[in-house]
Amino acid sequence: KIKKEKTKELKDLQIKTTVSLILAGLVVWGSFPGLMNTVPAILKNMFNHFLLASIVQFWGAYDFYKAAISSLKHRLANMDTLVVIGTTVAYLYSSAVVFFPGFFESLNLDLSKYSIAGVSHIYGLWCFSNYCVDNNKNNIEYIKNKLNEFFNEQKKPKRDIKNMHVSVYKDSMSSATKSFSQRNKRMEALKKYVFQE
Repeated sequence: KIKKEKTKELKDLQIKTTVSLILAGLVVWGSFPGLMNTVPAILKNMFNHFLLASIVQFWGAYDFYKAAISSLKHRLANMDTLVVIGTTVAYLYSSAVVFFPGFFESLNLDLSKYSIAGVSHIYGLWCFSNYCVDNNKNNIEYIKNKLNEFFNEQKKPKRDIKNMHVSVYKDSMSSATKSFSQRNKRMEALKKYVFQE
């Protein structure tokens, strides 16, 4: 019985790997400079890239997510956790570029300078970008300058932070960062700092 289950598990993994490689290959083919000229129009569309990548991210990597969530529940981290965090950050960043192409790219934030690399930071920026687009907040230069100020301040040790909104944002990064309330705090802190609401 165990051998039968292992055989089925291996077959499922082979199917997921093969389908994921094909879909990822199509995305690369449709987005890689030089190769793009050889692809059909349907593969040049960024929304189609998003759909194909979403299948790979959540169906193809479902077992990684399952294992990572299980280990995090037990306050452990393993390679599954590392893979999930890395790919989710890349997926969220790419999603922001797909859905808010002009807005997100025009912010031109130096993510490495401010150490904005984790899922929590990227998710906060993604929600903030969504808010700006939905509410016609399109003074890009002003928003960009305020975000640079914000993240400059946020890099400081907690005791040196003077702004209340930056302080709330930093606190939200220290515990239960994936909870809805903490994510909401980050987005609200960005909104209130930038637009002084």
